[in-house]
Amino acid sequence: MQYNKATVIRNCKNVSGRYQGVDFNINARHVVGLLDTAVKIGQKGTQRDAKALLRIMENKEWQVRAGGHSGGIGGGVHGADPNPHITLRVDNKGYHLRYKVVDKSIKLVEITS
Repeated sequence: MQYNKATVIRNCKNVSGRYQGVDFNINARHVVGLLDTAVKIGQKGTQRDAKALLRIMENKEWQVRAGGHSGGIGGGVHGADPNPHITLRVDNKGYHLRYKVVDKSIKLVEITS
């Protein structure tokens, strides 16, 4: 089953993606692009998780909670994540899109919740 990128982007309830204290800001279109690339060329686990997350995002509201950063304040039962990540909130659940910078491009390496 494929997902509709336009619908996923439309379901994002904040479109600016501008946050203080992050390494870079990111908007909904770029988040969906990173996830879509992970589906196409990521490692198997990341491919599976990215596809599952996109399917949820297609049917539920979501937000970019923070652009690329390491650390943060943590939340829930988890402490601050020391790995570089982008923070999303999808259907009231937090996700970290962990990434590495490869040849000046961002590559998703793991999706955690």
